[in-house]
Amino acid sequence: MMRTWHRQIVPIALLLIGIDFWFTVGHGELGSYGLLKGLAAILALSVIWPLSNRIAAMSDRLDASLRRYDCAAATSIAVIVAAQLFTQAHRFRGELHPRFHDESVYLIQARMLTHGRLWMPPYPPSIRNFFDSFYLIMDHAYAGMYPPGTAIMLLPAIWLGLGTWIMSILTASAAAAFFYLVLKEIFGPIRAILGTLLLVSLNLYMSLSFMTLSEIPLLLSQLVCFWAWMRWRKNKKSAWLLLLGAAAGYGGITRPADMLCVAAAIGIAIAWELRPEPAKILKVAATILLAASPFLVILVAQNVGVTGKWNETAVRYYTDQNYPAPILSFRHVNANDVPPTDCLPKQVAMKQWILPAYEEHWRLSLWDIWYPDRIEELIHQTLPHLLLVIFLPLAILSLAEIRRAAIAGAMLLFLLVYTADAIFLKHYLLAIAPAIICLIIMGWESLERAFPSARGVIFTFTLLAGGAIAICALPQFNPWAVPLGPATDENRVINLTLDHLPPRPSLVMFRFNPKINSYHSEPVYNTGVAWPDDALIVRAHDLGDNENINLYRYYAQLNQDRDVYLYDRAIHPVTGNDQQALTFLGTIRQLAANHASR
Repeated sequence: MMRTWHRQIVPIALLLIGIDFWFTVGHGELGSYGLLKGLAAILALSVIWPLSNRIAAMSDRLDASLRRYDCAAATSIAVIVAAQLFTQAHRFRGELHPRFHDESVYLIQARMLTHGRLWMPPYPPSIRNFFDSFYLIMDHAYAGMYPPGTAIMLLPAIWLGLGTWIMSILTASAAAAFFYLVLKEIFGPIRAILGTLLLVSLNLYMSLSFMTLSEIPLLLSQLVCFWAWMRWRKNKKSAWLLLLGAAAGYGGITRPADMLCVAAAIGIAIAWELRPEPAKILKVAATILLAASPFLVILVAQNVGVTGKWNETAVRYYTDQNYPAPILSFRHVNANDVPPTDCLPKQVAMKQWILPAYEEHWRLSLWDIWYPDRIEELIHQTLPHLLLVIFLPLAILSLAEIRRAAIAGAMLLFLLVYTADAIFLKHYLLAIAPAIICLIIMGWESLERAFPSARGVIFTFTLLAGGAIAICALPQFNPWAVPLGPATDENRVINLTLDHLPPRPSLVMFRFNPKINSYHSEPVYNTGVAWPDDALIVRAHDLGDNENINLYRYYAQLNQDRDVYLYDRAIHPVTGNDQQALTFLGTIRQLAANHASR
C-alpha cells in the first residue's frame, strides 16, 4: 500500500505544481468559450469508463497496426501538412515577401550560390555606403554574414524560378514528417500523430514556414539527427551514422549554436551507451565527422573568402565590426563600445534597440534573464494552449529513458547557451518546440502510469482534448492566428510601387528619416541578384547630393545609363502604390553631367 501511495502522491504533487505554473506564468488563461465547452464535453465523454476503455483499446490496436507503416504514415503527414501550409500561403499570397532583414540577406546569399559563389568582390570604398545594410559585409567582400545552410535550402526554388517560400513550406512539411518518426520511436504512432498536430498548430511554426529564415531548415536537420540516432541504436548500421553526420553538418552551417546543442546531447548519449567500448566511440565519432566534413569545408571556404581567416566566421566578423560585444556574452558595454558606421538605419537600431538590449542583459541576473519574460514567451510560442503546461512537471518522471533524456538535454543546453544572448528573438524558440511537445507527452504518460486503473479515462481525455486544442489553434478555426502579421507594411508598399516603374534599368535612392521611419523595415536589399549592379532596379541609400554623385559617376563609367528616382520614406503610404513618395531625378548621364558642370 505504501508503495502504491508513493507512486501516486508524487505525480499528484507534480500536477499541482503544473497547475500553479499555469496560473503564475500562464496567468490562468483558458482560451475561447467554444473551446472550453468542447473540453467539458470531452471530459464528460471520458469519464464514461466503458466508453473510454473501449476507445483506449481501439487506439492500442491502431497503434500496433501503424507501427508497420512508418514510411507511408510519414509521407502522408508530409503531404497533409504541405496541403495545409499551401492553403494558408494562398490565403496570404499578397504578403509572401521578405519581412525581416535576415530574409533579404539569405536571398542574396542564395543568389550568389546560383553563380557558384559564397561571396562577391567588394565595392570601391566610395560606393560601399550606398549598399551597406543590416547583416551585410562590405569591406573584405560583398557577402552576407550568415553561414550558407539556409541559402542552400533556397537554391532549388531559384533554379526552378519558383517563390523561395515554397522551399520553406516543403522543408517545414518534411520536418513535420520526421517529427512524427521521432515521436513514433519513443511514444508510438497515436501519440506521435497528436504531437505532430501540436507542432503544426503552432502559429510560430506556420509563420516561419512561409519565411526564408534559418529556423525551419534547422528544425528539419535536428529532427533528422534524432531519428537517425534512434535508428542506429536499433541495428548499429553505419548508414544511420552517416545520415546523422550529414544532418548535423548541414545544421552546423545553418544555425551553429542550435545544432551544437543537439550534437552535444546526442554525442553524450552515444558516449554513455558505449562507455565500455572506448574504441567504438572513436569509430562512431569518426563516421559522423566524415559525413559532416563536406559541410564544414564549405564553411571554412566561406570564412577564408569573407574574413580572410579559416577560423573566423562571417558572423563573428560582422559583429566585431558592428556590435558593441559578441552576440553571446555577458559583457558590460556602453556607447563608447559601439563601432562607428555611416549607415543611418544601423545607427538608429544601435541607439534604440541593440545597445539598450546589451545594457539590460548585463544588469539582469541569470534567473531574471529568463523569468518571467522569456519563460512566458517560451510557453506562448511552443504550445497551442497554455493549459498544456500542467503536464510539464510530470515529465520528470519519464526522463530515465535515454532518448527522452537526450531530447530534454538538447533543450536545456539551448536555454543555457541563449542565456548569454542579449538580443533574444521569439522565433529562435522553434528549435525547442519539439522538446516541449515531447515533455507534454511524457507528462501524459506519467499520469497514466500513476493511475493505471483510470488509464482509459486519462488516455481518452488527453488524446481528444489535445487534438481539439491543436485543431482550434489552426488558422481555419482561430481568427487570431495570423501567421504573417499585419496585412500591410512599408516593404510591401515599396515593392508594389516599384513594380509600376517602366521596364528600363533604374536606380532608386531611398531616403531614411530616423524620426519617422523604422529601422525594422529596410528596402535597400537587392535580393533578386547576386550583385546589385545586375539588378534591373538597383536599390541604394540616398546619402545626399554631395555623396550621390559618386554613385552616378560609378554607373556612368560602367555605361549603365539608368533612370534615377528618389524614394522619400518619410511620406506615409496611403495606398498600395504610393507614387507620391517617388520622384524622377533624371538619368545617370544627365545627373553626372550636371554635377560635372558645377
